[in-house]
Amino acid sequence: MAAGMALFVIGCMLAGPQALTVSHPKTGRLLKTLATDLGWVESVAFSPNGRQVLASVAQVVKIWNIETGALLLSLSPDPDTTFNSAAFSPNGTRVVTASTGGTFTVWNAAQGKKLLQKSGLSRFAKAEFSPDGKQVVTAGDDATVAIWDAKTGVKQKELKDHYGHVETAKFSPDGSIVVTAGRDCYVRVYNATTGKLRASKREDVNCNEVTFSAEFSPDGRQVVTASTSGYATVWDVGGDGPQERRKLEAGHEEVGPWKLVAYVNSAAFSPKVRSRPGCCVFRGGERVLTASSDGTARMFDTETGELLKTFKGHASKVSSAVFSPDGSKIVTASYDGTVKVWKA
Repeated sequence: MAAGMALFVIGCMLAGPQALTVSHPKTGRLLKTLATDLGWVESVAFSPNGRQVLASVAQVVKIWNIETGALLLSLSPDPDTTFNSAAFSPNGTRVVTASTGGTFTVWNAAQGKKLLQKSGLSRFAKAEFSPDGKQVVTAGDDATVAIWDAKTGVKQKELKDHYGHVETAKFSPDGSIVVTAGRDCYVRVYNATTGKLRASKREDVNCNEVTFSAEFSPDGRQVVTASTSGYATVWDVGGDGPQERRKLEAGHEEVGPWKLVAYVNSAAFSPKVRSRPGCCVFRGGERVLTASSDGTARMFDTETGELLKTFKGHASKVSSAVFSPDGSKIVTASYDGTVKVWKA
C-alpha cells in the first residue's frame, strides 16, 4: 500500500516514551528541484554512487542525473497496473519495481530493458534487492513475504507469519536477516537463510496503526519504522529483539497548546561514511531522516532524539526521504508532484 494520505488529529498530547524535540531546529537548505508536475510520487532513491536519483510515480519510474538534472530513463508498468516502489541494485546496474498488478520486475538501469518479471498472488507493496544483489524480497497484500532468485525468478522462501497486508520487507546490511512490517501491528525479524521467524514485536498495543517502512542502520543492529502513529520508532534487533529503544516525534508539531499529528511515511538512518572533509567521521546511523504527511522531512539525532533540522518546501505530503550515499544531501518526494534535493 502507498503511504497514507495526510491525517491530522488535534488534541493535547504528551510526548511518547523517550521522545524529545527542540523548539528551534535548523531549516534545511534546498539545492534544486529535479522534477515538477509528476503526480503522486510514491518513493525516491539514490543510486549507490550517488550520481542518480530514481523516483516512482504511479505510471512511471524516472531516473535523473542529480548534478545536471537531465532525465536519463523512464520505465513504464504493464497496462492497467501502477508502480508502488522502485529501488536500485547494490551495484546500480539494475532496478527492481513492485506493482499493483501483482508483479515485480527487474530492469536494466541503463537501457530500461526488462530482465525478469514475476507474478504473485496479489499486489506487491515493495520489492528490494539483497545486499549482494542475488535475491529480491517482496512484501504483498496476501500477508506473505517472499524471497526470490533475482536472476531466475525462482521463489526460494515464503514468510507467512503476518495476518494482514505486509507493507515493507528489507534485508539487513549483511543479508543475514529480513525485517517486515505492515497492517497487523507487528514488526517481525527472520533468518534470511532458513526463513525462520527469529522474533516479533507488537508496535501498537491497540493495533490502530499501519507501519509503512522499516529500514536497518548501517551496522544492522537497529531498525527504524515509520507509521500512522506520527512517530518514527527506533528498535534494537539484536538478541531477543526487536526491542523499542526510542520514539521520534516525526509527525508532530506544536501549535499553541495543541499538537498536530500527521502520518510518518518513511524513515531512514544516515549512511556509513568514512570521512567528510573538514567535518567528521561517521560510523553511520547517527541521524534519522523522516518524511511526513504534514509536508515536511525531519532529521533527528538517533541517540538523543533531538530534532536537528526540518526541511520545508513541499505543498503536499512527503512520501519518501533518503540520504545520499555520502550523507551530504537528501532527496524528498511528494504528492505535490515534485522531487527535491537538499543539503543534509
